[in-house]
Amino acid sequence: MSSRNFKTPKYLLAWMLLQIGATLAGQCAAQSAVEAADSDLPALPAIVPSPRTTRVTEPLDEEGYVDFIAALNVKLGAGVAPSENAAIPLLQAMGPSEGNERISNLILKELGARPWQAGDVDFQSSGELNKAANGKNGVAVREWNEQYELARNGPWTEQRFPGVAAALISNQRALDAISIAVQRPKYFRPLVRQQPTDDMISILLPDIQESRDIARQLQCRAMLHLGHGRLKESRSDLLAMHRLAGHIAHGATLVEGLVGVAIDTMAMTTENVWALHPDQTAESIAAYRAE
Repeated sequence: MSSRNFKTPKYLLAWMLLQIGATLAGQCAAQSAVEAADSDLPALPAIVPSPRTTRVTEPLDEEGYVDFIAALNVKLGAGVAPSENAAIPLLQAMGPSEGNERISNLILKELGARPWQAGDVDFQSSGELNKAANGKNGVAVREWNEQYELARNGPWTEQRFPGVAAALISNQRALDAISIAVQRPKYFRPLVRQQPTDDMISILLPDIQESRDIARQLQCRAMLHLGHGRLKESRSDLLAMHRLAGHIAHGATLVEGLVGVAIDTMAMTTENVWALHPDQTAESIAAYRAE
């Protein structure tokens, strides 16, 4: 390369880049040597949690990163005393949701509450009740779903849907306990890990999924009461649905928010039928609205 070419801007730039690259390579080699010498020291996380990197800076896990599950639990549980937390009696009345007793009891343990035990109140899903009443295969799924859907959407009596009526009787203790539980003013359902290394996407929500079936059975019972002209009892079940929806929607995840909206929509659809009952009064509707 001639001295003339070397002095042109493009060759000068190339020469500068080579010098910078060589300098950086030397620095990296020196840093590697230092790290090798200090290999006994604990490694820092690649991103150090601070207000410059995240709005949440604690608590930290063993690797020095923010434990976001624990952080959410701290935030959502703040100011919720056990005596006012609807999640405790709700979980105890539901029992092992979707058959997962371990998750239910991990949540209760996190809340400092007594674990669920065999013989306690235990809500049974409609599918479980169908199988228990009609054998291993239960009533044909299509037939059961049709009856269940009709019982949710209009007044009915035991003579019309005896299978659904029997299911509600079997679950009466649980449904009554749940209706009382959701009257508590606050709700905190902590996120729990099955394994210490579980991340957010591994968190299971069996009780949240089963709460949809609780709402459906309350809906069926409200329409059964309405079929017998028991407007006050029907109203109580509708209010229990709204309270259940409101509590669940306060959870930490999008799933809980969507389930809460779905249950609230179910309640609003059913209360339209309740409000149009021939025996309804303006005073009763006004009292319902206020409550």
